Amino acid sequence: MDKRKREILALGLLVLLGICVAAGMMWYIMVGHNWNKAASHIDDLVGSMDGYTVVVYEGTLPASKSTSGKRKHVKIEKVIESYREKGASVVTLHLDDLARYDDPIVVSRGSRRFGICACPGKYRYVVVRDKVADLTKHGADFTMVLANKPDIKKGWLRHVDMVVLACDGHIGDGGQFIGQAFFVDAVRKGSVQAVIISPSGTVTAKTITAF
Repeated sequence: MDKRKREILALGLLVLLGICVAAGMMWYIMVGHNWNKAASHIDDLVGSMDGYTVVVYEGTLPASKSTSGKRKHVKIEKVIESYREKGASVVTLHLDDLARYDDPIVVSRGSRRFGICACPGKYRYVVVRDKVADLTKHGADFTMVLANKPDIKKGWLRHVDMVVLACDGHIGDGGQFIGQAFFVDAVRKGSVQAVIISPSGTVTAKTITAF
């Protein structure tokens, strides 16, 4: 085999090795993330949630015709009490009154400091950037932006950990990551949304429709 062919073969093997390493890393990340989500679910189920923080808010969307009046409303106070009994800290949000978050606030829960601000109306990057910067300046290590327009999903969000839509943003009950931020949206009246943040920072969500 001449030198030229050996070089091509070596280059091909190097590229193949790089692809295998990248695939292995992606597999590790996906499996690890899914395992962390499963671990959060198990801890919630068995009632062992020391070090967890749960963000809760009541449903504000109109109940669907198929369920309206057919099931008992879930009381947020009961949900809060339940999570506290499991050892979790709780942050309560009020999606029906975003004005209370016009001025950014920081709340402490356990070892974490949660920064909360509102972006009412049309998304404006400069407004969100300045409010998040103010939260970080005051020691927030987990930032939440509350918005009532779904256009924020297309916005550039730096240093934002979670976005809560006070409308139906078609996110789904379990929430989803868009970029680096975890998105959840409003839920139906009579239900409660719970966003569960594990000690390691894994974020999951579920809608509680019966309690």
